[in-house]
Amino acid sequence: MANMTEIDPDRLKGLRRGVDWSQAELAKQTKVSPRQIARIEGAAGVTLVRENTLKRLAEGLKVDARVLSGEDPPPDEFSEPVATEALVDPSRLRALRDSRSLSRDKLAKKSGISARQIARIEAQDEPTSLRPQTLVKLARALGVKSAELTGAKPLPPSPPRSDDIRFSGQMGPATRLDYDLVSRRYRVTAKQLIDLAPLLFTIVAEGSLTWRREKLEQVDQALSDLRNLARDHSQLYFASLQVDIDTGCGIEERSIAQADVLGDVARDEYNGLADFLVGEPTPFADYMRKLASDIGQPDIVNFEDRDNSLVLGYRHETYGVE
Repeated sequence: MANMTEIDPDRLKGLRRGVDWSQAELAKQTKVSPRQIARIEGAAGVTLVRENTLKRLAEGLKVDARVLSGEDPPPDEFSEPVATEALVDPSRLRALRDSRSLSRDKLAKKSGISARQIARIEAQDEPTSLRPQTLVKLARALGVKSAELTGAKPLPPSPPRSDDIRFSGQMGPATRLDYDLVSRRYRVTAKQLIDLAPLLFTIVAEGSLTWRREKLEQVDQALSDLRNLARDHSQLYFASLQVDIDTGCGIEERSIAQADVLGDVARDEYNGLADFLVGEPTPFADYMRKLASDIGQPDIVNFEDRDNSLVLGYRHETYGVE
């Protein structure tokens, strides 16, 4: 059995926040899975980890292992970031961003805070700790006071919105053809298709997330069997490589929790942790292919390149269109 040693969960969390890293970023630096880091930080008190795990975490954070165990105090440079934190209300951030019609990418450009960090904040259910300067940057970009983001002051009134929203945009010849084919096949207008799009997308998107949860449960069960097998065969290579599977499961779990239908959050976390991405352009495309296959029409969904989300291609012969 591997040698075990103690680690202080609060000390690990404080040092990680001191360098402004997410659990995924710490995992990337240390090759310790995000799931294991989350388990350590979620422990009620001092917990046991492998000596090698403690060593990798300490090296990634550039501190002595005795600091992580709680035996020694943290270095001076960690004192201020760990101690000075502000709380932001995720629901406030979402509401203010939506009321100003700002995407996460646009807010990121205005504030200087990464879109990934904004997504992580908004995905939380409870007030989230931030550096005060991060809170100030977000408040300035949204045109509000910091206290309105923390919940200390009421939200400013939202600008009035018209019941009908007029919008315009450009679509390529292939998309225009798709609308025409669907309209003629099912006897609906383009406006009806647009009106139904949010409902239909929500139904399919939630179905895709449920499908991914089911697949994740299957992988978790297989991983549990692998761990049991590894206890008796720790000298074999697969026992040491199971951390990669654990890391992938953690990324998928967080992606589903954030309703990351197109897999953008997962793709960002995978970068640097793996040299490749497995599967179709997006998890949503995987699910769309499955649905098309289930109804006996696998050719309905076409994937033209990995850089685009997905393209729904309607073959003329399939729909009897001359």
